[in-house]
Amino acid sequence: PGGVGDAIPQNALFPYVLYEVSEVAQHGGFGSKPGTNMLPEVEVRIHVYSQYGGRVAAQRVMEKVIQLLSGTNALIVTGYTVCGTEPFYDQTLSFPDEMIAGVPVRELVSLWRLYVEN
Repeated sequence: PGGVGDAIPQNALFPYVLYEVSEVAQHGGFGSKPGTNMLPEVEVRIHVYSQYGGRVAAQRVMEKVIQLLSGTNALIVTGYTVCGTEPFYDQTLSFPDEMIAGVPVRELVSLWRLYVEN
C-alpha cells in the first residue's frame, strides 16, 4: 500500500520500500585498470518499513523484494552493462523500532552488490 521510492513521502502509508543506490568501489577487469571508471561496484540498499506488530509484515515484503531482485536481469542500469545476470545478495539486517513522521515502524535492510561496465 505504501509504495516504492528513493525518498519517503511525508504522509507515507506502510509498508513502504525505500531504495538507495551508490557506487562504492572501482575495480579493474575485462582488460580495464582500477580507477579508470570502467568496472564500478554498485551497492543497492533496500529498506522495508512496516508499522504492523512484530516484523511479520516487513519480512513478507522483504521476501518478495529478494525474490524479484534475484531474478535474471532484474536490475537495469541505464548507460551501463550489468556484469552477470543478477545482483549479489549479501545480507538482510534488522533494526530496532524507530519513528518516521510520528509513526512507529520496524525496519529491515537488505544489501546487494552488482558490477557494471560502460
